[in-house]
Amino acid sequence: MKKIFPILAVALLALSTACGGGLKGSGGEKSANDSIANDTAVDSLALALSRLDSIQSKGQLVHFDTWKIGNLKGIEIQAQKFSSENDSIVFITLRKDCGGEYYYSWEDAFIFQKELPSLYEAVSTIKSNLNRATDHNEKYAYTTKDNVVIFAENPGKGWTLKLSVDAHKSNSHISLTPEELDNFVQLLQQANKKLDEIK
Repeated sequence: MKKIFPILAVALLALSTACGGGLKGSGGEKSANDSIANDTAVDSLALALSRLDSIQSKGQLVHFDTWKIGNLKGIEIQAQKFSSENDSIVFITLRKDCGGEYYYSWEDAFIFQKELPSLYEAVSTIKSNLNRATDHNEKYAYTTKDNVVIFAENPGKGWTLKLSVDAHKSNSHISLTPEELDNFVQLLQQANKKLDEIK
């Protein structure tokens, strides 16, 4: 997804790049000195960057730490920490090479810790239904705020699983086996453990 914040150009080089889509975000406004790390109102990186952007008027160094957790069928799962003098935020990044050049060569999506319980619950529900027969077209879709999608469909001939880094892009979808879905969850759990360590 495309992210353009003029004052945080350096941040863009480290965090963004995309094959398409728009930036999402919501939540209440707070003082720039509030701690983002402990702010449960932060719904997306867009809000975090907006707050850091407001701090930048006096000039600050922004720092990034990235830990590569693992790879699932071309999608790199990373734990990241984004911080300035007074604020920081930790999150999981999914990064997929989509074959372009420079700015357009990557898809990025972010998953925040507070989204993980509902993601795990959705995966459990999907897996519990994979052996169930159906005589009609049936679908499950779980979507994070930043458009990571876990998708299951049975058109009456058996279930298929897919994962998308950016639901707006049809070429973003990759097929998964149930075992690969389990592997994805395990990688997220490892990334979440790292986030707890680096807060």
